[in-house]
Amino acid sequence: MNPWVVWALLAEPGDELAGLLRLTLGADKSLSAVMAENPVQGLVRLIDGVGYLDAARERFGKLEQTLADGVERYRARWHAEALNSAVKATRIAGASVVTPDEPTWPSGLSELGLAMPSALWFRGDLSQLEGSVAMVGSRSATNYGAWVCAEFVGALAEKGVATVSGGAFGIDAHTHRAAISIGAPTYAVMAGGIDRLYPSAHSEWLREISVIAELPPGNRPTRWRFLQRNRLIAALSNSTVVVEAGWRSGAINTANHALGLGRPLGAVPGQITSASSGGTNKLIADGKAALIGSAEQLLELAGVRTATEEQEIAGLGSLDLRVLDALTSRAQNIAALAVRANATEFETAMALASLELLGRAERDSGDSWRKTR
Repeated sequence: MNPWVVWALLAEPGDELAGLLRLTLGADKSLSAVMAENPVQGLVRLIDGVGYLDAARERFGKLEQTLADGVERYRARWHAEALNSAVKATRIAGASVVTPDEPTWPSGLSELGLAMPSALWFRGDLSQLEGSVAMVGSRSATNYGAWVCAEFVGALAEKGVATVSGGAFGIDAHTHRAAISIGAPTYAVMAGGIDRLYPSAHSEWLREISVIAELPPGNRPTRWRFLQRNRLIAALSNSTVVVEAGWRSGAINTANHALGLGRPLGAVPGQITSASSGGTNKLIADGKAALIGSAEQLLELAGVRTATEEQEIAGLGSLDLRVLDALTSRAQNIAALAVRANATEFETAMALASLELLGRAERDSGDSWRKTR
């Protein structure tokens, strides 16, 4: 069996020690070392041999003890029955498996670093994940939240952009169902195995869409796995929008993962009297998320140009266009814009002056600029 898949059987989602071993030594070599005699000493020598020992000690502290604990966990799950069962269950579920060494592996997952999964079980077509938007939120969605989901999914579908969510009650379900109603691509990321559709009340329509899981079939969802599932939702998507969320929720956890990955994050404002909008309003107030108050703002966050924008940029030169693409509704200084536009600071300043005359850029304060609202 593919050693990447075996690692998915041995380690829990987000296990960074397993990630260190796989990424520094390779899935096959690290697996053999874990199962060998005197595994801790052998793993230390191998990690030292590839030049990562100091970094490993810095990350995990007492590395030898961490390795000993990890080896104990991994070996406890190593048995042929589990491997054979996973293969059989994958076939029964009509699912496929993709691993990081394959060209179809979603590139965004690699940005998770040591927390990158070692395999994905999926049903459907992964090709439309490129440029997708994650839409997440409260399980206790209001009619307002449901309306926003329908509007936003429709706007994204017109541009051929897929949505990603978690299949749960509330905003997740409204997102997926809105996509189903218009035949738009949507992906649900499970917290358990791909054969353990959750919640079971959604199993009928979950079978109509693309479903993704990092755990082998047969694994049930747990609290820890739900939290780890959220990092996949953020990493599989180009940007994330929180439609409704309380002060503390899984959606805020997903938003934090998106921020950690440097992905664009947006939030839909709501009434100050609504508990379902407390978290979204705070994300906006704290400057962590862009305010998304319209489908046009959503498309901007997702990096999708509207027809009006296409007409407006038709006559722009390449430098002006690169700087315009680097601008967002949030102010950035010239140095940051220059990096994003792959230009010098002088070139960026010249382009900004031109864009300001055209009404496409505005100075926020000092040397900070934003896209004209």
